[in-house]
Amino acid sequence: IKPRHVLRQELGLQADEKLVLVTPGGGADGYRLVDTYLQGLEHCTSNHRTIIISGPEMPAPKQEEIRQRVTLLPQVELLEFTDD
Repeated sequence: IKPRHVLRQELGLQADEKLVLVTPGGGADGYRLVDTYLQGLEHCTSNHRTIIISGPEMPAPKQEEIRQRVTLLPQVELLEFTDD
């Protein structure tokens, strides 16, 4: 596990910038969690960064839908998997 300051530096986060991590585990049944979070972002302004890790087991059509929505949210980064 990387120390917090190293991870924040790697992500290019400013000292006062907030980060939200959204991860539904493997992703097989996590679409509703990610969808609900994105709905919130789509209907309000936010100045914090978000990383969503969809999980390798999320169905491909649902991953693609999320990917399309994230393209309209510049503060959001979508990953399928991370080993860290």
